[in-house]
Amino acid sequence: MADTKPTSSWKNWILMGAAVFLLLAPACARAQVAWVTDFEEALRQAAEKDQFVVLDISASW
Repeated sequence: MADTKPTSSWKNWILMGAAVFLLLAPACARAQVAWVTDFEEALRQAAEKDQFVVLDISASW
């Protein structure tokens, strides 16, 4: 009789996560964001398309 050990569930999760990542990575790499630097223009465009506005605020101290 062969000595078989059950595969750990965390190993299955890691393999599943890696597979999902590899399948989705090419699609995410093609996605593009149209950055708008004028706040009023961004609000106007978002209102026209019924979309959200995301603010990217950072500071270098």
